[in-house]
Amino acid sequence: MNVHIFGSSSLVGLSYSNLLDKSGIYSNIFKYSSSKESKIYCDLRDKNTYKFLEKDCPSLIISFAPIWLFSKYINELFYKNCDIFSKVKGFIICSSSSSLTKRFSANEFDKNLSKKLSGAEESIIELTNNIDKRCIIIQPSLIYGNISKKKDKNISKIIQLIKFLPLIILPKDTGLRQPIHINQLASVFLHYSEEISNSRNVGKFHSTKKLVGGNEEISYYQMIKMVMANLKGKNITVNCKLITIPNRLFLFLFSPLIIFSPKWFSAIERISADLSNFEKVNKIIKGEIKSFPVEPFG
Repeated sequence: MNVHIFGSSSLVGLSYSNLLDKSGIYSNIFKYSSSKESKIYCDLRDKNTYKFLEKDCPSLIISFAPIWLFSKYINELFYKNCDIFSKVKGFIICSSSSSLTKRFSANEFDKNLSKKLSGAEESIIELTNNIDKRCIIIQPSLIYGNISKKKDKNISKIIQLIKFLPLIILPKDTGLRQPIHINQLASVFLHYSEEISNSRNVGKFHSTKKLVGGNEEISYYQMIKMVMANLKGKNITVNCKLITIPNRLFLFLFSPLIIFSPKWFSAIERISADLSNFEKVNKIIKGEIKSFPVEPFG
């Protein structure tokens, strides 16, 4: 069984690649990336770099690339050569929970992002259903973690604020979050990779979407407190204080952002929203339950 990994230089792509290398159960692992340092250069925004290494061996296609780019890519490959995926046993594609959580945002940027994500998901589902291939689209919640100097764009930003601000103001009632570490998410992809590889089912397949989050549902306030405690445990000086104020006062203080940056105001509003109740990673991979924050991160 061959594995083709797109977006292999992303954080989750790197973690998943490491798991595959350690497993030793796949014949060939082809890693595609728009990074100039990659062995197989493939920029999904540039048709001139499109690559897909066809082999006679059954294959899995895994993508951590932006789903709207990957959707366009596989559709164009298929319409150029309708047999190109004949040896592919299944697709496992990374999307985002934002396709659901930002659907009804008051902010046009967020609504457009949701439409872009969901449109790409439906395009991939339509293609894979038409060619009768199994497809699992993973919609992860808040992703965090780092590999060497490469950091996530979620918790790492909060850490920067904690290190440099004397105080952070939060609403009294903050919404729930389900942060998932890059290694946990990579393990989910490995689980489904093995499931598809070992499957002998024949017949009509139906694509599925899976909202996936970490093992814990914690409030936004708790999440920041736990990050601060972790930093202190590493002997990192933390002088930042958390101050909570009534939710209405909090929104009033940041209301000027409605005029100057509706996108940021929507982000401020989401602090009080519950972005949780996703399938917990441990229920999928049946592994050890690790408490937030899982290392390495920061």
